[in-house]
Amino acid sequence: MTPPTCWICFDNEQTKDNLIVRECACRGEEGSGFVHIKCLVQNALTKVDRMDKMSLSSQVDAAYIPFSQCITCKASFDSDSISFAALSEECYNMYGSNLKSIWNQLAITKKVTLLNQSEDYAGAQKILETELKRNQKLMATCIQLQKNIPDAPLLIAFSVQRRFVYLMELIAVHEKTKSLAEMKSALDDAFKLAEDELFNTPSDRIPLLILQARHSYLCGDKDEALKHAEKAVCLSRYDEVGEGERQAALLKCGNYNLHNGNLEVGVEQISEAVQILTRIYGRSDTTVLSLTKYLNKIRAGEIKTLPDGLIFSN
Repeated sequence: MTPPTCWICFDNEQTKDNLIVRECACRGEEGSGFVHIKCLVQNALTKVDRMDKMSLSSQVDAAYIPFSQCITCKASFDSDSISFAALSEECYNMYGSNLKSIWNQLAITKKVTLLNQSEDYAGAQKILETELKRNQKLMATCIQLQKNIPDAPLLIAFSVQRRFVYLMELIAVHEKTKSLAEMKSALDDAFKLAEDELFNTPSDRIPLLILQARHSYLCGDKDEALKHAEKAVCLSRYDEVGEGERQAALLKCGNYNLHNGNLEVGVEQISEAVQILTRIYGRSDTTVLSLTKYLNKIRAGEIKTLPDGLIFSN
């Protein structure tokens, strides 16, 4: 069978390190969406080079992210795809050390995702701790020399946002390695930053409360875990909160209710989460199908709680 033709270079030759893939949503004409990995990366670099010539504020407003999305259909590449890995590595190589670039945060978080996927949690932790220190230093410099640094206010805002994002990533890494003391320390730092800066909205606090609940659960305090999860559910009722955040809060809280023996409330919350996921992704979505299956088993008394692997991958 003849390999498909790359839509960028119009060649169909491929090698082990330069496969032709189609990992976006492009369909239609025969061969639509097929691309060499190296052509995909080069195309992203070309687009980014043009965007880098724009002002920082204009870059912030740009809706298209070349290192994450297909240029044609704008679909984001799945985190386990070849395209995601290649674009993430290139993004990190290009912008991982440039704190003044709009792409720096994306570069770091993508690299951390790749390290977590390979279970190199020590590597992910090292990068995040290094970046937290670098951004703290940049913010202090910009505040001190604000009048002499172009775009200083924007750079300060970048630094604060990155610190919050990296703390959230670091909490997740500590959760994976069950480093509970370090997880608590990072949680405290994130809550303090949320209170001091601009990250105190319901949408910001919900994931923090969910992680705080997880920490309490891992420490063996199911009541405290449920208390934090219930706070997250209360915040999720605000109109400004998206359905994705709402279902996450309901799903986690529902399972903590099940762990605490509150069967009726737990089933009700998980059912509501499944309804939201169904609206977003459809009935045939694998997560919807899995949750529905386990929910039926809970109702039948076959199991008492949802599997952790399903809950915390959602």
